[in-house]
Amino acid sequence: MEKISAACAMDWSIELEKSLRSKIPGRPVEAILQAGQRLEQWSSEPEPTMSVYSMYGLVPGEERLFANAILLRLADAFQSGDREIMRAVVRVFRRLRRCGRKRRRGSADAVVGILSKGRVNNPTELLTRVKVVFDGGDVESRAMALVIFGCCADFAKDSAHVRYLVLSSLVSSEVLEVQGSLFAGGCFCELADDFALVFLYMLVNLMSSSDTSSTVRLAGARVFPKMNYSCSIADEAYKTGLKMLLGSVDDEFLGAMMVSLSKLACTSPLLVLEQVDLLFSILSEGKTLFMEEMALRCINYVYRRGVLHFPDAGNVKKLLRIADDPKHPTGLQCQALRILFRVRFYVLPSISPMDMLDFAKIFVSIASQCPTKRKSLLALCLLVDASLMVSVREEMKSVGYFSSLPLQVVRSIIDRILFSVRLSSNPSYTDSQVFGEVKIMLRLLLHLASRDLDLGALVLDQISLVIKGLLNECEGARSSEENGLSVADGAEYMKEGNIVKISNLVLIICKFLTSFLEVLSEAGAITIHIFEKVKVLAECIQHCNFFTSYVQIICSVLLHSPFIWICLVKKNEEINKHLHATLCGYLIESECFSIKCAVKILADKEYWPAYNAGLYAACRGTWFTSNCIFTDLSARVKCKSHCCWLKSLAQFSLAEMKLQMLILPDKGSSLIECLEKIKIPNVPIRGKFCRTGEGATKSMNSSEFGDKVSDAYFYMQSSWKMLQSGTASDRAFLFQTWFMALRVKLLEIVAEMIKVSASISFDKDNGNNKGIERRGDECMKFLRELILISSRWMMLSKEFDLLAVSFIGIDRKSLQVISTLALGCSLLSFVTGFALFIPSFYPKESLASGLEDSKNITWTVVLQNLSGRIIHINHEITKSILSLLDVKERPKSCFHLQSKNQPSSCEARELLSICHSAVSGIINLRNQTNGVWEESLSQISKVGGGLAMNVIMNWFQIPIPAPKYYFKVRPPIGAELYVCNGDPRHPDGLSVSQGFQLSLNLCLQLKNMAPDLAVQPTELYCIIRCRKPIGLQGPSGACDEAASSVCQPWGSDDMVDLNEQLFHQVMGCGGKCDAKNVRGDDATAFVHFKLNKRGQGFSDCLLDVSRFPLGSYRLRWHGGCMDDGDSYWSLPPLNSGPVFTVY
Repeated sequence: MEKISAACAMDWSIELEKSLRSKIPGRPVEAILQAGQRLEQWSSEPEPTMSVYSMYGLVPGEERLFANAILLRLADAFQSGDREIMRAVVRVFRRLRRCGRKRRRGSADAVVGILSKGRVNNPTELLTRVKVVFDGGDVESRAMALVIFGCCADFAKDSAHVRYLVLSSLVSSEVLEVQGSLFAGGCFCELADDFALVFLYMLVNLMSSSDTSSTVRLAGARVFPKMNYSCSIADEAYKTGLKMLLGSVDDEFLGAMMVSLSKLACTSPLLVLEQVDLLFSILSEGKTLFMEEMALRCINYVYRRGVLHFPDAGNVKKLLRIADDPKHPTGLQCQALRILFRVRFYVLPSISPMDMLDFAKIFVSIASQCPTKRKSLLALCLLVDASLMVSVREEMKSVGYFSSLPLQVVRSIIDRILFSVRLSSNPSYTDSQVFGEVKIMLRLLLHLASRDLDLGALVLDQISLVIKGLLNECEGARSSEENGLSVADGAEYMKEGNIVKISNLVLIICKFLTSFLEVLSEAGAITIHIFEKVKVLAECIQHCNFFTSYVQIICSVLLHSPFIWICLVKKNEEINKHLHATLCGYLIESECFSIKCAVKILADKEYWPAYNAGLYAACRGTWFTSNCIFTDLSARVKCKSHCCWLKSLAQFSLAEMKLQMLILPDKGSSLIECLEKIKIPNVPIRGKFCRTGEGATKSMNSSEFGDKVSDAYFYMQSSWKMLQSGTASDRAFLFQTWFMALRVKLLEIVAEMIKVSASISFDKDNGNNKGIERRGDECMKFLRELILISSRWMMLSKEFDLLAVSFIGIDRKSLQVISTLALGCSLLSFVTGFALFIPSFYPKESLASGLEDSKNITWTVVLQNLSGRIIHINHEITKSILSLLDVKERPKSCFHLQSKNQPSSCEARELLSICHSAVSGIINLRNQTNGVWEESLSQISKVGGGLAMNVIMNWFQIPIPAPKYYFKVRPPIGAELYVCNGDPRHPDGLSVSQGFQLSLNLCLQLKNMAPDLAVQPTELYCIIRCRKPIGLQGPSGACDEAASSVCQPWGSDDMVDLNEQLFHQVMGCGGKCDAKNVRGDDATAFVHFKLNKRGQGFSDCLLDVSRFPLGSYRLRWHGGCMDDGDSYWSLPPLNSGPVFTVY
């Protein structure tokens, strides 16, 4: 458990004292600055509670004594030190004030941190030492003393003598002293209403005096934003400042006053309206360029603060005039464009068609100007949003100019990309500049095309021109090198590395094309025309011999991912057989090409590029290529941990290869020949690509399907075991091992399902009573086994849910892969539990009774588990599912309802199609069953079992790529729980007398947090549960079992249950978590922690174990957190819960 600042206070105080007495030159200043950094850190931490005191063995209040000692030592150094020491102390106090600034207007706890009134034990002594310097020092000393008074304003404002010093210094003849007084007075005004009134009156007199220097006037203008303690003071200060603004002609003063009034106005909704109108009026009064620039900066500041007072049409025209006026500097034009960009979502929908026409023409003109100017990029961003707005406004579609606007926007973006490409050969532009510019333009293009799908063919044509232009440049360079007339030019071109730049540009554009095609695929908008264009483009890249094999394999993998094209062969539930065959042949050819490129890379011993290529191949679902690469690399590497990782990847890709055999067509001889050349086992290729209709199972019976699944299960399990054998002590492979464990479970359940389906024959009996009775018993056993499998599917879906939220910062595509797998498991839980939905079964007997593993499964739970996943993405299917529920039942808030976990990929789209057919089949089966007799039980079992097998075989026709996060090997962000006894009578251990509650002091510590993480936790939560007693029989007993469950979350059903309970509690109670009991033998507590900057949270709780019998018990726990985007994340426990004793 990491020490907090309060626990280090004594050591810090002693260390500062020693350093201040040091005779080493510069050591005192260094110690003061170090103490300042420590105090800043301390200020950011919440004050210790009794539980914190207990956990660190501190005496309550001792940290305040040491903090006070440190502050007094700094004050002594300020009083007796030289000028450098004094400046260092002032710097420390100013930084402490900055990190403990005002939280909210007029609040009692307006100032927090070390310098707050409640945390300084001896404020009088501190102020007295500073006052000694003020009374006996020179001008600079008095100014520095005033600054310290201002930094200590939370308690210094209560001293009448200090107030007098601040106000009297305001009329001093020394500029430096007046500036110090203005700083201190501004700090006091933030905290004292009465002082602000007096200070404002004196400030106005000071600034109105003709004897006041411009330096003091500017410093005085900057004080106005601090007069915001109350609405009345803010209003009075604003009116006073406005009079001074309107009565002055000094541009520098006017600019400072505009900024100050804008900051002050943002604290009041009433003042901000007046301020925005004032700023826009300055833009139309013929003011100087400096004034217009300051007005634009202030407007931008106001809108950046989230003020909802947007410009009307007249003010928009003012901004357009500035943006289009060549007389204005570029910086001024960019400011106007930034303002328009910030308010575009308000302005564009409300603007009239004629104004929109002028708007579009102006920005087309600006965007077509020199692409190196920043303003053209801003204009292009606005033009994209304008084009999208036009496409959804009916009254504008009739205007001829608007119909061609999307084409103009696309061409403008392409022109800018081409310009950036030409810059790649210019030595004055770095690669990062060129690539960054191209990526920005491609993101704009993707934003436009993803919301206007009709632009798909146009975007593809334009991007094809860019790529072909790059390819022509490569061919031109090669020709110049081979041509005797211009060998020098070609050699120079090669020497400058332009071919490498062009290769990287092609890779960037191919990645964009992949994202673009995924958008079209998810929307079902990929056409044969688009397919043919991509095919031609891919062939051009493949035939360009100037590219390295690495570039060719990456481009090939990106453009030939099978899951991009899966929606192309199916229209309205019908499969286009001719297109299906064509597409399969195309994918096989591309796979062969990728494998040949991989062989070349490996032959050239380019192992790192080969590994990257294998990574891309696995993430795009081209498993033959990835298996070729990883198998070769695993045989070459020497390091044991690397060897285990690569061997695991080879086994993983081989297992997925086996499953991909279910997708490939019968005519795969070319692929087999290619595999034979690199000594890949010759596996029969059968199946059809992406069949999702009823006929998908006709080409392969369940026995053949089971053989393929069994082979895949063997290799997947081998990969999992390999990962476990090479797992690092820091759990760097936790995600990989966890994901692989769930994939193994998935295939294991499928194999079990096939075995159960094959164990019963549905042939007709001769009609005798014994045969019917025997058949009825077999069918009931069959249905009960399917319900048991249904329970396992549902649990597996929840395990995938838990995996998806257990790795903070996981990328969206990896989330989509995991969520799609969870959806598939939930769907199979639904179809294998079909017997639960037959009403006639209910009166007879509960099919799930007596099955230990399925005791919690009911038809309501199954339906809610599935409907909760698709309720926001397909209302039609959800409505059909909910029709199976009782009228009183409503879909509950599910753990997987977070938007980041909802499947929306093209694979999920195809899975939803299967889901639609399955739900319809279950509803039809239910409607056709009016009663169950032994004669019809066989038919129900046959139809339902056949539907379940059909669903699972169709699901396996959808290619599933590897999650991108699978290749990020790093220790996971998790939590460790530290527990101490809250009962002071038992400080050395966890024990409680029988019949009493267990008092616990808790610390939840985050581990492996990266500082540059995209999302940051803001609140910590924990659930603690204790059930049956354990028998502690030595070091290899239950303790080891509990520790192993921490390292292997996939083997603990408790973790799923604990996390689900914690999620519902956090989302339902809004952060207020209290201890509660579920049963007499089950004590559960929910705890909320306030997170400090060290990644720690402290709290306490009472665990009601009063009904527990004598014995030893282990606490089970699980942590979670909310991030700054209000998303819930699970925190994998990195240590086991402690054991307590009831005596």
